[in-house]
Amino acid sequence: MKRRGKLPAGIFYPKGTEILYVRFTNEFGKQIAESTKFNNIDIAKALLERRRREVIARKSPVAAAILNELTVEPKTYRKFLDEDYYPSVENEPSYQVRKYTLEAFAKNYGDLLVRDIKVSHLLQYRNKQRIVTKKLDSHGNPITAIPANGTKNRHRAWILSSLSYAVSVGQYHENQLKGIHADVNYPNLPEEERPPRAFSVKQLHDILDAAEIIDNDLYQIIRFAIATGIRLGQIRSFRWDYVNFNNNEIKSPPKNPKSKKWLVQPISEPVRTVLEERLTCRQKNVPYVFFNPKTGTKWVSKYRRWWHILEVAKIRNRTDKKTMEKLERENLKRLEQGLETLPIPEQIELGIETVFHSLRHSFGSHLNDMHIPVATCSKLLGHTSIEMTQRYLTSLRSVQEDKSGLDLLGKLVNHHPQEPHPLSDEFIDEDIREVDDDEGFENAS
Repeated sequence: MKRRGKLPAGIFYPKGTEILYVRFTNEFGKQIAESTKFNNIDIAKALLERRRREVIARKSPVAAAILNELTVEPKTYRKFLDEDYYPSVENEPSYQVRKYTLEAFAKNYGDLLVRDIKVSHLLQYRNKQRIVTKKLDSHGNPITAIPANGTKNRHRAWILSSLSYAVSVGQYHENQLKGIHADVNYPNLPEEERPPRAFSVKQLHDILDAAEIIDNDLYQIIRFAIATGIRLGQIRSFRWDYVNFNNNEIKSPPKNPKSKKWLVQPISEPVRTVLEERLTCRQKNVPYVFFNPKTGTKWVSKYRRWWHILEVAKIRNRTDKKTMEKLERENLKRLEQGLETLPIPEQIELGIETVFHSLRHSFGSHLNDMHIPVATCSKLLGHTSIEMTQRYLTSLRSVQEDKSGLDLLGKLVNHHPQEPHPLSDEFIDEDIREVDDDEGFENAS
């Protein structure tokens, strides 16, 4: 056996092993020995230091906070994100959203030490916060806008989440974080209630009727989206090797590429119908179920066709600026030619969002209206929490559809007891009996 040399206090080799152990006293005064699982003195020192800190923290949180401030090297917020926070959340489904949010905050305050971040910085960031829209100004530059309260609240949540992690690694003081949470000037902002995104049965049928005439490929994509609830981006990338007819199931990759959890669903009858139709036009060497037949590649975008389908289905009129300007030019030409002008379309207000993602909301909402449990809807949608699913679900049932359930309450209301009343004749007082009959009543008068 190699000569080991003298080890620091609290670190030792048990007899006959080559693995280092650490020995420390817990908060109850009991000696604890723990394996490091390695033969590395630096690992043993780090583990021993961590266990000693944990004991101090359990015995005296105040002492632990002071110790952290004295011994932990302060980091800038930028360095803290890269070295500590991002590695801790990189396997979370929300990693990309968190990183995008925190990068925007770090762009302004990344050079500050983490422990120097105050509520004034968070308020300043909230007030100056802007998002880039898809609209362009007269010079062709993107137009920025003030984000909605919901967006600001999400930014607040992720920033406070990073500071909470900073507390756990000794880069931020717990009392500072409590002060931010309690500050009346930095609360969660009231959010506007978002319009529902689910289409009714009639609207879905109108959409399918229009799609079948306008674009057969998009017609099949829409049917597949209604029957599975899978997102459009995942449908465009949906491959034949995701389909297993033998096991009667389909799978689709997670939204977050770093997540390993795939969505698995049974092949229902409507899904099987769509897949069998796609098999008839399957091309060799094309792995995608839905593809561009001209190029043999997956579809990039069909949003223009989608809006056209909604227009034909009388769910939406195109009243955006470009469409209205084009209509004005067309009407000027028709006036010069002496022809009748085209009517100006009016905005159709349905009270719902008419994006393609609404088909995913429709999938969950109609399942829920069919009395499928929310937990099952959540599983079929691939959500990580039931709370997210409940935000998706919109009841599309009419009031009259609940009548059959209410009719069952009749047995509670319409009671015709067959047994005698508990106050039968034998228990009624003789004086009361005389008053109850007509003759006795007259005598009493």
